Amino acid sequence: MSVSACGPPQRQIVVLQLNDSYKPLTDGVAVCVENYARLLGQRGCAVAVAAPGVPSYVDLDEFPVFRYASVAIPGWHPYRGGAPDLDPLFRYRLWDWLGEHVGADAVQPWTVPETSAESRRRSLRATIKPIRRIIGTTRSAVSPLGSRGIDRDRAPTVVIHAHAPFSSGVLARRIRSRLRRAGVPAVLVATLHTKFHLDLQRNLPDTVVKQIIRVIRRHFDSADQVWVPNAGTAETLRSYGFAGAIDVVPNGSDLDPPDNAELPRRAAAGRERIARAFEEPIAKKGPALFLFVGRLNRTKNIDVTLDALARLRSRDDWRLVIVGEGPDRDRFEKAIRRNGIERSVRFLGAEYDRTRLGDLYAASDLFLFPSVYDNDPLVVKEAAAFRTPALLAAGSHAAGGTSDGRNSFHAEPDDESIARLIEQLLDDRRAGGSLLDAAGRAAASEVFHSWNRVVDDVEDRYRSFARPRGQHTES
Repeated sequence: MSVSACGPPQRQIVVLQLNDSYKPLTDGVAVCVENYARLLGQRGCAVAVAAPGVPSYVDLDEFPVFRYASVAIPGWHPYRGGAPDLDPLFRYRLWDWLGEHVGADAVQPWTVPETSAESRRRSLRATIKPIRRIIGTTRSAVSPLGSRGIDRDRAPTVVIHAHAPFSSGVLARRIRSRLRRAGVPAVLVATLHTKFHLDLQRNLPDTVVKQIIRVIRRHFDSADQVWVPNAGTAETLRSYGFAGAIDVVPNGSDLDPPDNAELPRRAAAGRERIARAFEEPIAKKGPALFLFVGRLNRTKNIDVTLDALARLRSRDDWRLVIVGEGPDRDRFEKAIRRNGIERSVRFLGAEYDRTRLGDLYAASDLFLFPSVYDNDPLVVKEAAAFRTPALLAAGSHAAGGTSDGRNSFHAEPDDESIARLIEQLLDDRRAGGSLLDAAGRAAASEVFHSWNRVVDDVEDRYRSFARPRGQHTES
């Protein structure tokens, strides 16, 4: 069923979100893409997502998700490299969807040579015939796109939002170019979410890293709008050599803050799960519960966190729960054994159920996230929704927008400083103090931002791109 474009007739938009990863991966960028698409769809926008396919995973979103061919990337599990050029069925489905909203004549699939109109129709029919047999679509669903026509003066603006600069970025630029050649207004928004250079430097020579950074910079140079989630990320993009305009558009959280009646129930459910993991009772006034949620990657300073807790091994008034999977889990398990803190740490694996994840946030006293890698981590906002303050690296981009001692706690990203701060918080808690509780309440009101509020701003920005025809030029 077709969804009408977003906005009144003179300001209609069609939105395509692209990223190099999507569900079942639940990193911050994938969560951002999902919430943009879900909430824009609820507002009546025609919106879809395009991302690399994941074997055996079936999309159940309320909006279209177009998957293209992908391959596993050695050393980067669970991320996959996308290859949209090798997937003609993906191209057909994507352009068919676009044709429903902007006019079919503008969006002949890339598999069709740009020769005469008649040869295009013959080629398209030849392409569709075997596809129809395979996927069992009706004649109306696979009829030649050119038969639908296009009113170029009234075509809605297509907003193409690329959340990564690699396969999805290349795809976004190609879609924009083709739409503009057909006379359809199209705008490319590019967001930098990730400090790519830190990941790249772990595995590649400096010369190769520099070449890739140049590719990233050229992607942002080609965009019509460049967004970042906070000022620190803008600094990262500047360090790549980008000199254009940058807009700050923050991320949000889709975990709604529980009220005063619901929070204790959620916390009790989380403590019950944690108790099963430790095989011991976990009372409300028992040991302080620390939580980490994220990809198990040493760039997030998990090693430093474990070394800090090793300094507190003689205390029996804390427990750490680690939620997530990643390439360095074995490394962290060895560090836990080496530091002698096995009795106080448990891995729960990846958690895709958002309700169960919320229960863990609610049960926790402190969220440990001293990463200097992350730019605007959603997990910090998620923890804040459940009145759980975060311990963050002083001066890091992740600490941007937070206040030390008020709605979070900042420490230098070394094990001695982190251990000293945790010990102070444990001593205060044991003495009946309120440092953790007060910071948690402040985090809920000052650090948490709902995706609904964020997408209100995003929708307004998208609508502003819908200018009179002729103001969008080829680039």
